Amino acid sequence: MGRALSVTELMRRARLAELPEPDERRRIRKEAGARVEDLADIIGVHPWTVLRWETGKNKPRLEDRLAYAKVLRQLERAISR
Repeated sequence: MGRALSVTELMRRARLAELPEPDERRRIRKEAGARVEDLADIIGVHPWTVLRWETGKNKPRLEDRLAYAKVLRQLERAISR
């Protein structure tokens, strides 16, 4: 059985998992020159899943959301240089 997360840890994860709006997610990916398949491989999901996140049809689960937010932050930093 997994251990319960502290409130502090839950809040930290929530901040790390903040995502831009779907259109902004797509813009960041495209401006960085990344393909949907690239993000899907990094996150460990199917490319259709990333497309659904970019259209707002689905929302990622917490662990996927954390990974997705991290990748988007890295891409955003890369394009702002």
